[in-house]
Amino acid sequence: MRRALPSPHGIDSIASADNDDIPKATQYVSQALAEIKAGKAVGVPASEPYGCSVKYGS
Repeated sequence: MRRALPSPHGIDSIASADNDDIPKATQYVSQALAEIKAGKAVGVPASEPYGCSVKYGS
């Protein structure tokens, strides 16, 4: 069984597929999970999606 957290948001702050950009980007998902775990409000509750959608077969 697959489990997913569907989200129409970008996962980080830099719309790029370049591996060199990853360390420079704010990682919204891990940041939000850490904030939730700490009992804080999510600092970036929405962000602009980018890239292509992922489609899974049944």
